[in-house]
Amino acid sequence: MKYFKFYNQERPHSSLDDKTPDEFYYDNLPELLKAV
Repeated sequence: MKYFKFYNQERPHSSLDDKTPDEFYYDNLPELLKAV
């Protein structure tokens, strides 16, 4: 599980504009879903 945390929350990905998968996902959620 430690690797998955690193991969999704800490490691930037060039295909995602150097964002982590988590950052990319949450930055692209519609505003209404962020409030829930």
